[in-house]
Parts: sequence; C-alpha cells; structure tokens
Amino acid sequence: METLLITGASSGLGLFTLNFLINQNLKIISLSRSVPRDIKSHPNIEYVQGDITNFASLQRDLWGATSVLHFAGLTHSSDRKKYYQVNAQGTSNIIKRAEIASVKRFVYVSTQALGKKGGSYSHSKEIAERYLIKSSLKWTILRPSEVYGLNLEGPVESLCRLIRSTNILPIIGDGQYTLNPLHVEDFAHFTAKLQTCNSEKSYYRIYQLAGPSPISFEAFCKEHARSHNHNLTVIHLPVFLSKLILYLSSKAKLTAITLDQIDRLRMIKNNDISLASSDYFFSPREFSHTLNLSV
Repeated sequence: METLLITGASSGLGLFTLNFLINQNLKIISLSRSVPRDIKSHPNIEYVQGDITNFASLQRDLWGATSVLHFAGLTHSSDRKKYYQVNAQGTSNIIKRAEIASVKRFVYVSTQALGKKGGSYSHSKEIAERYLIKSSLKWTILRPSEVYGLNLEGPVESLCRLIRSTNILPIIGDGQYTLNPLHVEDFAHFTAKLQTCNSEKSYYRIYQLAGPSPISFEAFCKEHARSHNHNLTVIHLPVFLSKLILYLSSKAKLTAITLDQIDRLRMIKNNDISLASSDYFFSPREFSHTLNLSV
C-alpha cells in the first residue's frame, strides 16, 4: 500500500481532497502545524505535526511517505515576506525532505495566477514551482482555477452572493479578465486519479485544471444576475482608484481583501485543460448560475 503525505489538509481544498482519498487504497499521513485534540480518527489516516517553514520539524524520512501531495501555502497576507517564507521556502523544505526520503513522486498544488504580475503570492508560487522542477523528484504540478463548492466563503460563492445582493456592482478595470470556475469534486476526482493510477505519463507534467468555458468577469456577473432575474448595473472603476479604496479600507480594517488579489484577478490565465483531458480524461462540469450556493 502506498503511503501518501498530504500537507495543508487541515482545512479548505486540502481537507476536501483528503476526505475524498480516504476510501482509496492508500495510507494517508496528514501533516499540519497543530493536530486538533478532538479530531475524528480514521484507520487510514495518521496525523502528524510539523511546520514546512521549519526544516528541522520535518522528519527525515517524512514519516515513511512514498509520495507527497503538497497543498500547504499562504493565500492572503498583508506581509509580503510571509508569502516567500511559506510558499517558496516552505515548499523548498518539503522538497528537500522528500529527496532525502526518496519518495516516488511529488504532486504540488500551485495556482493559475503565476508570476510577478500577480504580486508576492503569485511570485512565491512561481519560485516554488521552480524549486520542484529543478529537484531530483518525479513531480507533477496542478494549477487549479477558481474552485467552488467547497464552502460558503469561497471566492466564487462570495461573488455570486454579492451580485444578488446589490443593484450596482463596481468592477475593477475593463472587466475582461477571465473567470473559469472549477467544481471541487472535479479537482478531487483528478487528484485521486493521479494517486491511484500512478504512471510515468504524469511525471514532469503541468496540468491546468479549470472549468470548460472561461468567461470574462463582467460577463460572469451579468449572466449570474440574469439567471436570477436580478437587475444589475455595473460601474467600471480605474485600477488605481480600486487599489486606493482597498488600501484605505484595509487600513481601517473594513476588509480582509489584500491588494495583490486585484493583481491576481486581472492576470491573463491559461485555461487550456487539453493535457489533463488527454492524460486522465479530465471532463469538468459547466458552472451553473442556478446552482444554490447560499446553503
């Protein structure tokens, strides 16, 4: 039986994927900075404590793992340095331990929004990818788009609720940057296939994982409003003004949104899922604007 180490599985996408993999023929080791005392045990899961930013806290043999699925990372922070400490250096640490432990493969969950234009978060993820590509490991990189169906506070769900709750919606810039929502189950199905159908065709591959139909941000907002018979007027705000408003709001602690999220939203993204489709029959569902995202 393969032993899979999952990082960042204490919440969000990592936790959903862990629960999805429980019934596969795998022994799972869940690594997190702290293990909740009241966590429900499962015979296929071992919970271990460690911090990817602290190399010494990671066991030399990675607790006997034969493969790694790396989710752990920092997504929203006002401290730019933390992105590099967690996303770049933290990933480097787990890669080094995986090399020492001679794991068979390393799967890294990255992002569609990659590069300096997306701010420190996107740049730190790009650096992390470079570390993995240059390593001696057999690696696979996943770049998911905006995941929905996970919780009520997800970005897609939050946007849809905002659209339905207002008649006037400010849109940053020209609104032509794209969204391409990906259902969490479609992501988990693909990830499970990687683990249970381990083959060399997935080694040294970068898979774009997104919905089948990219759409501009403005068109998405209008389509969602139309689907709910809701009257919506959009107003375009210049990018510099949007950033100024967000900066002042964050200083006044009126929002938890960070400035780099604007840059990530407006980035040109790669929505080509053809490689994932040809290798693992990836066939994501269309986003339904009539889907109930409020319960």
